[in-house]
Amino acid sequence: MGDGPGARIDILIGDLRLGDAASHHVFDLARALLTEGYSVRILVNHRPGPLPDDLHRIISQSHPADYTPDADLTIVEYPIWYPLADKITAASGATLFWYHGVTDPALWPGQDTDLLATSIARTNLAWHATLAVATSPYTAAELQGHADLPASSMGIVPLGVDLATFGQPDAAAIVQLRRTLGLTGRKVMLYVGRCVEHKRIDLMIETLAALGPDQPDLALLIVGDTDSTVEIREHVAALLAQAETLGVADRVLFTGRVPSVAPYFALAEFYLQASQHEGFGVPLVEAMAAGVPLVASASGAMPWLVGKDEAAAGLLFAPGDAVDLIAKVRRLLTEPELAAALAEQGAQRATDFGLAAFNARAVDVVHTALT
Repeated sequence: MGDGPGARIDILIGDLRLGDAASHHVFDLARALLTEGYSVRILVNHRPGPLPDDLHRIISQSHPADYTPDADLTIVEYPIWYPLADKITAASGATLFWYHGVTDPALWPGQDTDLLATSIARTNLAWHATLAVATSPYTAAELQGHADLPASSMGIVPLGVDLATFGQPDAAAIVQLRRTLGLTGRKVMLYVGRCVEHKRIDLMIETLAALGPDQPDLALLIVGDTDSTVEIREHVAALLAQAETLGVADRVLFTGRVPSVAPYFALAEFYLQASQHEGFGVPLVEAMAAGVPLVASASGAMPWLVGKDEAAAGLLFAPGDAVDLIAKVRRLLTEPELAAALAEQGAQRATDFGLAAFNARAVDVVHTALT
């Protein structure tokens, strides 16, 4: 076993593609390890989707029957169970079980609840790891609860975000984007992510309707996947019907998937995350980096990510409580000094989740596992 230049590291994951948080974590991890001189392979259980050009050469699809885990370190990425993950039990070297959180099947109707249940049960694979790593204190506690894993066997390495991407935008391009979307002269509350039920976009639409008399220029901009599955398409249709019923259909805009989410943060008065479950919440960090205040559900990892007291980057509302959400949004829209303070605190807080911080933590935890 080696630690340092030449040590061989295999990273295993079920699915890999651009636009997915767990996948981008793998890309960032691989780059950090390559920079340190490690020899890195990324092995994907299923056929990969679009990939970054700089990592193509180290990525390959692998069937479990064709793979022998004989690297100095085998890292199992675990956003959900996949057959290749079981290879951790046969690894000859050190192992890391990198846990991203598994959504409670009760929160995701219409999805493969059997796979989610299996994924929760198979977190016991973490017992075969030299060290388990979670992306937040929330996912660490979740893994401990699922696998009865002792805290001494775990570390926490938050996901990293390329903060420079969300710096000062091109003013002319933002004006053009606002015009293209029909948002000129409107205040924008923004959501970035998949359109699935547990993200509670219905609460956002309800909030928009409730604030309508006082905030007639407020619009809801939803940036993310609207059509990749039948369930997502059906949910978007239900959300559009809700907006029509509440009389705000002309103020709810779905963009679908976009090449880059960064410009859309420059349009926002604030960023809204109403989810019932978030193991991390990358868009919250992206909003902080863009200088946009947050409103988020006090559930999952979000309270930890948003921060508290004088370091808070936003306001938290009681999960699923539309009345509390409406009150928090109203505060941000009517108290500009509060919004400005939260945005400033968020920009400072974002540095804790930048790529530099991630790289240092990730390399440290790999070194710990190897030694």
